[in-house]
Amino acid sequence: MSDSPHIVSLSPSGSVSGQVGSRVSLSCEAEANPPPAYQWVQKLSDQYVIRGNSRVLILDNIIFEVRFNDE
Repeated sequence: MSDSPHIVSLSPSGSVSGQVGSRVSLSCEAEANPPPAYQWVQKLSDQYVIRGNSRVLILDNIIFEVRFNDE
């Protein structure tokens, strides 16, 4: 028998911010049978990029970026 994944905790919750050049840690804990696989995905303007495959994602050396929508 298999159970669908259930998210137990997300940290931090809500929006995340940090100082330029600092480190940010994101974590997710889920339960399922069989045990869940984790995948952190970043949405860019026209593609998705996989950033990690573990329960915790650490982003080092954060940069500042400004994006404008062309309409």
